Amino acid sequence: MCSLLEQSVTESSANPNDDPARDLVIEAIRTWRHNDSFDDTSQNQNHKNNSPQKTWLDFAVNLPGGEYLSLTFDRLSIGAFTSRLGNRLLWWPAGQEERRRISVVSSRLGERKDLHRHWFDALRTVAVRCDPQQECLCVVDGTAACEAVSRAAALFGIPLLRLVIDPRQITDPEVLVDWYRASRRQASQEDPLCMQVRISPAFQTSKVSSTIGESSLVDAALVFAGERIIALSCRKGGTIQRLLLHSLQQQSPQPTVLVFDDRDDARTSTRDELSAAGAVPWLLDGYQDDYAATAGDTGRAPATAACPPPSGPLHSPDEWLCHWTRPRRGPWPDESADDFWDALIMGCASADHSAVGALLRIIETRQLLPSELSHGAVSWTAVPLNEFGKRRVYRRHLRRYDFEPWGVAVRRSALLNSGCRPVVYVHPDADDEEENGPAWERQPATDSSGRIDWTTEREWRILGCVDLATFVAEDVFIFANSSAETAVLQSVSPWPVIKVPET
Repeated sequence: MCSLLEQSVTESSANPNDDPARDLVIEAIRTWRHNDSFDDTSQNQNHKNNSPQKTWLDFAVNLPGGEYLSLTFDRLSIGAFTSRLGNRLLWWPAGQEERRRISVVSSRLGERKDLHRHWFDALRTVAVRCDPQQECLCVVDGTAACEAVSRAAALFGIPLLRLVIDPRQITDPEVLVDWYRASRRQASQEDPLCMQVRISPAFQTSKVSSTIGESSLVDAALVFAGERIIALSCRKGGTIQRLLLHSLQQQSPQPTVLVFDDRDDARTSTRDELSAAGAVPWLLDGYQDDYAATAGDTGRAPATAACPPPSGPLHSPDEWLCHWTRPRRGPWPDESADDFWDALIMGCASADHSAVGALLRIIETRQLLPSELSHGAVSWTAVPLNEFGKRRVYRRHLRRYDFEPWGVAVRRSALLNSGCRPVVYVHPDADDEEENGPAWERQPATDSSGRIDWTTEREWRILGCVDLATFVAEDVFIFANSSAETAVLQSVSPWPVIKVPET
C-alpha cells in the first residue's frame, strides 16, 4: 500500500498542474492507520488533544476557493466518526459549516402523509425554534424526513446542510483520489448557494471499516452528523431506534436527543427505552388532532343545497353514471410538490388528502380532473351506486381500492351531451388499434394474467376535465360513506349529498 502511495506521489509531482488530491489522500490514510491503535472514543479524544494534526485535517489554506477537507465533523472526534461510519473524507465545497448541526430523524411515515398531523406540527415547531444565525438543519437524500425538512428550512429561512455520502467500501487509494476530483467537478456545476458536505467511500485499513449496511447508511450519517438530534417518529426495533441507542450509549460527548412524544404512537413508542439511555421526551402541547373540514376551509360561504329530485342515483340507477374518488397519497394533480409540503408543514386544512378532502376540493373547484391511467380522460361507471359496497375491492398492482364510497354522480344524458362514451373493451386477440378508436376510449378486457375481468366495471370516459358548473343542479349528486361526512359536505355543496347504502 505504501509503495503504491509513494508511486502516486511521484506521478503527481511530475505534473505541476495536478491538484493536491493524492497528497491529501496520503495524509488521510496515514492518520487512519495511526489511529488504528486507539480502540475507544475517550482514547481518540485524548489523542486529539495531544496531536491535533493527526486527528483533524484542515487543508483550507492549501485548497482553492475556500474548500475544506476533514476526517470528521466539527466538534466530533475522529474516533467517534470512524467507529460508526468508517474511514471517510469529508469535503466541504464552500468551507466547513460551523453552525450547530440539528438532525431531524424519523421512521417511515407511509404514503399518506396527511395522516400524521402531529408529526408535521412537531417539525414546524423545530423550524420555528431554530436560530438561523447559530444553527442549521441537516438532511440526507433517501431518509424519511428529507423532503419535509428541506421544505421547512426554505419556509422558515433556516440554513440547510445537505450530506451526500458515497456508500462504497474500498481499499484502493486511487478511488479516493478519483472521488475527490469527481466531487469537485460536480460541485462546480451545482447551485453555489446550496450548502453541502460530500462524504467519501469508506477506506478499509487493518482495523477500521464501516459495519453499517448500505440500506441504513443514510440514516446513520444523519444521526451521527447531528449535535442535536430530534426524533419525530421512532419505530420499535427499527433502524432509527438502534442508531439513537448506539449514539446515546457509546458516543462521547453524548449528543442531545429529543424524542417526540406522539400520543397516536403510544403502542409502538420507544421513548421509555431511549429516555433510560439519556434521551429527553418532548411533549408538544396545543397541536390539533385532525384537519378540520368545515365550510370556512374552502373559502366559500356554506351553500344551500338543492332539494333532492325524486329521481336520483339510488332510485333510478340506470339514469346515472358515477365517478368515485379516493384518498390522495401525494400532491393533487394540479398541485406542486412545494404547495403539498407547505400545507402539511403549516397545518392547513387543505393538507387533508382524504376522500372527503378530495370531495371538498371538487366542490370548491367544480372540476373533475383527468387521470393519466385513463389517457387524459375522467372515468365513470354504469354500475349502480347501491352495489358499490359489495364491489369494493383492493387492487394490489395499483395499491388502491376500486368502487370507493365517495364520489360524484351525474345524469347519464347530461354526460352524453358533453361527449362521454362507454369504453371499448379490447380483448387479447384484438390487434387493430385503429378500429378500436383512440387510446382514451379503449380499455383491456382483462389484466395481463387474465384473472381480472375489467368489463364488469362498465366504464365510461370523457376526455379532459369535467366542469360540473356546466350541469344543472338536478343532474349532479355527491355521495359519501357516512352521515357525518354527508353533513360536512352538504354544508358547502350546491348539490344534494347522499349516503352510500351499507352492504
